[in-house]
Amino acid sequence: MTEMVSWMMMMMMMMLGLSQIKGFKEEVIARTASLPGSIADDDFDRVKRFEDFEIVANGSVIDDEDQLPEPVRFKYYQLCRIQGSFLHQGLLEGLNAKIVAWMIDEVTSIAYAIRALSSSSQSKDLEVWEKKLKGFENLGMNVGFVLVRLRKLACLADQATNRRVRLVEEREAAEEELRVLEKQVGKAKERVEVLRGETERLNGGSGSEFVALANAPW
Repeated sequence: MTEMVSWMMMMMMMMLGLSQIKGFKEEVIARTASLPGSIADDDFDRVKRFEDFEIVANGSVIDDEDQLPEPVRFKYYQLCRIQGSFLHQGLLEGLNAKIVAWMIDEVTSIAYAIRALSSSSQSKDLEVWEKKLKGFENLGMNVGFVLVRLRKLACLADQATNRRVRLVEEREAAEEELRVLEKQVGKAKERVEVLRGETERLNGGSGSEFVALANAPW
């Protein structure tokens, strides 16, 4: 294909003036950019909108709705646009298109699931996601930026878990201390009631005897 492009350019150079050569060269590049296997397949700069987004793996275009529904492809397009490159660009050659589509689906799902987390208590899937992403990365998928955030979240989740464990232990100790104090207070209240009764009986008895003796006839 490269030889054909060069031949076309040479023929046109003979027919066109030098002032037109530059414009023709750009047109040839633009026309061949979308051909499978061309260098432009790896050039994300040519993708200006979702309609221009084309997922090519080993020369095959992955556009089957059953493999990658449009909502998934759109989310994947957004991830690629943020990174400025096709995330699957570095995948090992020879991977089946269905496998590539599955990997893209998984990466997209994980990336958006991470963004949907609202609490560190929801982080039970982080370890599973990290293992998957590391496997995809070993196959050439550009998921480093997702792994970076995932590992930071895992670190924060561990810190939150450790803090939560300490707080639970401190709370349980405080509750036990409170139970002991409440028991002591209960016993003290019972003792107070007993002493109050004895005091009242003593006061009542002493008063009657005192009055009787004082009022007795001589």
